[in-house]
Amino acid sequence: MRLPGRWTPVLLLVSVLGGRMLAAEKEENADREGLRDASAAIFTLKVHIDLEKARLDRSLGEYQAAEGRRAELQDRISSLYDRLGAALRKGSTSPDEESEESLAMQIESAERAEELTRQEMRRLREQIADSRERIRFIQERLSTLHRSPTEEPEGLSGSWDVVYMPSKDKAVFTLRQSGVIIEGEYQQDGGYRGSLQGTLINNKLVLHRIDSKLGAISDLEGQLSSDLKTVKGSWMSRVIADDSPVTGAWTAAKRESRKKSDGSAP
Repeated sequence: MRLPGRWTPVLLLVSVLGGRMLAAEKEENADREGLRDASAAIFTLKVHIDLEKARLDRSLGEYQAAEGRRAELQDRISSLYDRLGAALRKGSTSPDEESEESLAMQIESAERAEELTRQEMRRLREQIADSRERIRFIQERLSTLHRSPTEEPEGLSGSWDVVYMPSKDKAVFTLRQSGVIIEGEYQQDGGYRGSLQGTLINNKLVLHRIDSKLGAISDLEGQLSSDLKTVKGSWMSRVIADDSPVTGAWTAAKRESRKKSDGSAP
């Protein structure tokens, strides 16, 4: 069945819009997956750092116990040497006294035990240093992940003056940022108003405009400037209307707070 010729441009437009919307959705899903992966990595690293800190605490406890054993052994060895010296000076021992040979064997046994304790303390020192190095490495990795998409600088919160092209329609966006999540409201020329939902990842802004009467009406993408004061990007309508553009560019400039513009103290 052949459709009238006038339907061909409409079908082509629907096909193009559908393709762009699908591409935008895939890109946003990829961003969200990246965020979930980063969150999972942070959770895993926090588990590892907790385990490593517990291992460090055990090693420190064992080292303290080894220090106590070594001090006791040193005291015992010193006492045995004193007793052996007294026996040697005396020249003979009574039946109820320990012989020089017995004292010498006890000294040898105590010195072997002290040597083993020193070896254990060396092993524990290496283990403690290793745990601290692991903790330092994990903390650096966590810091890197916290600076990546999981926590963007919260520069979007505030009011923004928006201009749509090519229509030159104007709007005011009031945005609130929490990490990568963006929420807010808008008021636009023509009496349009509604809510905004989206994300900010690596200074790339994605917003979904939801009109209070028409529902999901358009999608916006933009790049936040390095000074966090302007956004430039493109928009795409989800509503096909006669003689109305369905795509275009948009810009936004952040309004300075009243306190800052008045020059008053914060």
